[in-house]
Amino acid sequence: AEIIYHFANVGPAKPKLLEDGRADFYNTNVIENVKKGQVIIEKKPPTTGVPGLTVKGKAIHAMDGKNKKLPIGKNIEHSSDGFKAIATIDGMLSTARNRVSILPIFEVNGDVDFSTGNIEFVGNVIVKGSVKNGFMIKSGGDVHVYGIVEGGSIEAEGNIFIMTGIRGLKKSHISAKGTISTKFIENASIRANLDVIAEEAIMHCEVVSGNSVVLSKNKGLIVGGIVRAAQFIKCKNIGNNLATRTEFEIGVDPSLKDEFMEVSKEYNEIKENIKKSRQGVRILEEMKERLGELPPPKKKMLMDLAQSLKSSMVKEEELRHEVVEFSEKLNQLKEAFIEVEETINPGTEVRIGEYSKRFTNQNYKVKIYLSHGDIVVTPLI
Repeated sequence: AEIIYHFANVGPAKPKLLEDGRADFYNTNVIENVKKGQVIIEKKPPTTGVPGLTVKGKAIHAMDGKNKKLPIGKNIEHSSDGFKAIATIDGMLSTARNRVSILPIFEVNGDVDFSTGNIEFVGNVIVKGSVKNGFMIKSGGDVHVYGIVEGGSIEAEGNIFIMTGIRGLKKSHISAKGTISTKFIENASIRANLDVIAEEAIMHCEVVSGNSVVLSKNKGLIVGGIVRAAQFIKCKNIGNNLATRTEFEIGVDPSLKDEFMEVSKEYNEIKENIKKSRQGVRILEEMKERLGELPPPKKKMLMDLAQSLKSSMVKEEELRHEVVEFSEKLNQLKEAFIEVEETINPGTEVRIGEYSKRFTNQNYKVKIYLSHGDIVVTPLI
């Protein structure tokens, strides 16, 4: 029998060779991702032996071909005819111990660096070390990093847990469909559909949360950058005695606002295009009145402009409705608030919807929220 493997060779990390002959040490193709139901191995059955003859006409007995077993390991099953091996889960392909298996978790025993290259995996990823500068993890599940993320980036469909912290070096982008949890974050871009939890500090970052941002231990400090949360922000201290500019925005789903900004930009662009198209049509029609008949190239141009104008006007109406809908949603402010357990310093600015407040003096133990069209600062009970 013949065993056919429907995957590339799996083994130690090797640099990816580019078309121009250079080696890409960041993308090493160390992981072979597999989807549930995918055919991994196939077997061509052995053939039946065909008897032959010697030159003297004596019969030669033929042996049938030898059969082989499919080298099936964990999370792989036989097809109904027994000639194919099919993945039963999404995961990573492994060829250990002369068996092919699908593993639901990819584990890195050290750092994500040149020894591993970038990691892209359909399931959970566990990194026993750190994520080094310039390297990337993309996961279809959760990501656990025991060390630090230092200039690296992570994108996860689930949650991200970083035990030590994030030192972004103004390069790191960390995004999760769930929650991001770590000890400290500095000089990084953070986006979570649910919560952002940092035990100690968030410094000079752009943080976006679809729910809350919470700092619970030690100084619990937020200083520099901008922090946006749909529901609430809880911390111990904000800013410093140097009045470092620190911005907060609550009460609006950041993703919704970003979509609104994109739609508004597209709406303004198409309005400008309509204006230019109308000018072009007017000029060509005036030319037609003067000449009686336009030359063929100009005539085609007029037809194209008129058709484009018609399509743009239909699109403009659609976008106008979208802008109105987004505006209505953004005006429905949630009961959002900021709680500061200790000190809020000058240089802090808070925005809730279309309202904003800048702090010029120190305040202690306060709660900040919107009431009757005004941002209110009250003692924290």
